[in-house]
Amino acid sequence: MRNFFVIIGACFCISQGLLGQMTSVELAAYAEAALQRADFIQALALYQEASKLNPDHAEYRQRCLILKNVIQIRSRLEQEQDTQKWVYMAVSLRTFYMQNKIYAEALKISQQIYDKSPTPSAMFMLGEAQLSCAQYTQAKEFLSQAKEDSPMLQVLLGVASAKAKDNAKANAIAENLRKVSDISNPQFFYHAAVLEVLLGNSELALNFLGQALEKTLPSRLPAMQKAILEHPDLQSIQNIPRFTQVLQTQSKVAESGCSAGSSCGSCPRRSGCGGKK
Repeated sequence: MRNFFVIIGACFCISQGLLGQMTSVELAAYAEAALQRADFIQALALYQEASKLNPDHAEYRQRCLILKNVIQIRSRLEQEQDTQKWVYMAVSLRTFYMQNKIYAEALKISQQIYDKSPTPSAMFMLGEAQLSCAQYTQAKEFLSQAKEDSPMLQVLLGVASAKAKDNAKANAIAENLRKVSDISNPQFFYHAAVLEVLLGNSELALNFLGQALEKTLPSRLPAMQKAILEHPDLQSIQNIPRFTQVLQTQSKVAESGCSAGSSCGSCPRRSGCGGKK
């Protein structure tokens, strides 16, 4: 492939003269590469160029809007003094990082969230980010502080233990978690499936994946299915005939009717939203 990059130190910059030689597909590919380097300004510039070349491509326009929000939030975080507002914005950034597999940034912001507000939710986010960055021993040590009556934290501790080759601990946790009945968070079942796969329990893993999909909002099903297909620890069960059937499991959760806009404050449905706090 043609070399479109001029290397300056550790940074990759595309010269203006070469931008005109690139197709929208090439520009988008380089935008994604910039995104993985956490170079959000360059990623935005490249997606803007791709959108100019292909103005009918909705995904390019959407990526531009999202990246503008990301850049704005990152800037606002540096000045925000209110802890609650800071955490709210930081969590939205972390969600973006995790969804786009920018795990180093997810880990960094998760640590900052936990430092500012050490809640069980923040502990889950940090532990999950540590696992995503393959920091298994650190995740195990950190999550060992979790209370045993917190299934969300225990399931991550189980995964961390299995990854850290402490199968005795992982098996003990998994056995307890199989008895959990009163939980609706699909992430619990998603990670429980990973834990069961690591312990060699394929059928139990498939059962948990089915429950994860059942408890996922209908609008989030494609994202959950994608996460299942792309998770490296779940690759080994994808050749089981039942896997295809499980992946098609439909949601049993009622959608709130969210417009999926940029903020709840500007949403015309906010007064009657089923997810309104």
